[in-house]
Amino acid sequence: MDPLLDLVSQPFRWLLDRTGGSIRFVYGTVILKLRLTKRRSYVYREYLNGPDVPDDPLFDRDAHPFNNMAVGIGALLLLVVLA
Repeated sequence: MDPLLDLVSQPFRWLLDRTGGSIRFVYGTVILKLRLTKRRSYVYREYLNGPDVPDDPLFDRDAHPFNNMAVGIGALLLLVVLA
């Protein structure tokens, strides 16, 4: 990737990652509090960076940032459509 493009896109990717991680954290917390699932709970840091003790290191390293970006892009598109 071009270093200039990477430098310009880094803040946008950071924002999408944090937005998606925050949405996933709120959703996961609500689902656990309502006892709709029996999965283990994660702290906010783990939603952003993956579990502290990964079950599958490859999946947990790559999937959490990807899921955060996907949820962040979905939230951004939803805001654009509703605006």
